[in-house]
Amino acid sequence: MEKWRKVLIAGDPVLPGLDGFLRQWLLFLLPLFLFTFSLVMVYNGMRGVLELGGFVASGGPYEIAHPAPGYVWIFPVFINVMVISMIASPTLGKKVNGPNLMSLSWSALFISLGWNFTEFGFRAVSTGWIICAVLFMAMGLIPLAVILRHYAREAEKNRDYPRTFSVKAKVLLQLVTTVGAVFLAILLFQRIS
Repeated sequence: MEKWRKVLIAGDPVLPGLDGFLRQWLLFLLPLFLFTFSLVMVYNGMRGVLELGGFVASGGPYEIAHPAPGYVWIFPVFINVMVISMIASPTLGKKVNGPNLMSLSWSALFISLGWNFTEFGFRAVSTGWIICAVLFMAMGLIPLAVILRHYAREAEKNRDYPRTFSVKAKVLLQLVTTVGAVFLAILLFQRIS
């Protein structure tokens, strides 16, 4: 159980010391790319739905006050991609030693969607959305505090570990992957909306 806690929270590899080749790195970065791409799509889609009042519909025998935008299909598709990438990350990246930013995925999801509820809740003075904002932010910030505390303890135990070139390069590569996914998702969302 301790081994899987380290994998899921700290991103520690299941098989430490086996730095990957290109295939292993691609498998390591793929879930991060897919998660980030999907999160940006859902984030932007949610903003569009909130701008329409937070509820939309299409079809049916009744008159629809808020027709659904043509891009609502992104919600089931990209939410499933996010979940699959979160589940697959520890397995696909197990041979790459070092920190894994996917350990922050839960917090990224709830904080970003909580931000949407916060912004639109105060803009529309909607108590329901503000309550959702508080809940989403708590669901993101509490695990983030636990993960960051774990990282700090691990860094204290292994003082030289976070300063090594290898670790910095791995974090930088993951950040570049994340920025690339954000950029591509924004471009795609602009095309479909």
